[in-house]
Amino acid sequence: MARRKWNILMVDDDADYAASLKPFLEAHLGRILWAETPSQAEDILDDEKIDLLLLDIMLDEPDAGLRWARELKAAGRLDALPAFILSAADERFGLDLKSKLDEPGYCPARGFLDKGTAPTEIAAHLEKFLRSQRS
Repeated sequence: MARRKWNILMVDDDADYAASLKPFLEAHLGRILWAETPSQAEDILDDEKIDLLLLDIMLDEPDAGLRWARELKAAGRLDALPAFILSAADERFGLDLKSKLDEPGYCPARGFLDKGTAPTEIAAHLEKFLRSQRS
């Protein structure tokens, strides 16, 4: 059994995608909590210590995840909690998130990963980031 390292909250309304990725990430990174909506995620954030927020942009509305991340940033909830975008929404949809990461008022996430990225690359990228936060 994998040693638990981190608590990661994945917010994604695509249950099939989340179900396929969650066990793999748990095996490599630690405990993965999943929420389909920002409301469910808020409850988890209130009850759990989360090390990383992994967030889809397109939830119930095309930019609901990005708007919710902006609300979290404005409320100070992302000061100690890094957010990463894991989404298929990027330049193809008119969003330039990769070049505007952590830019005030635009994208409060510290990283962007495309949903088409292989799970091994997702895990490696997130682990590298999380390890850098421990130093």
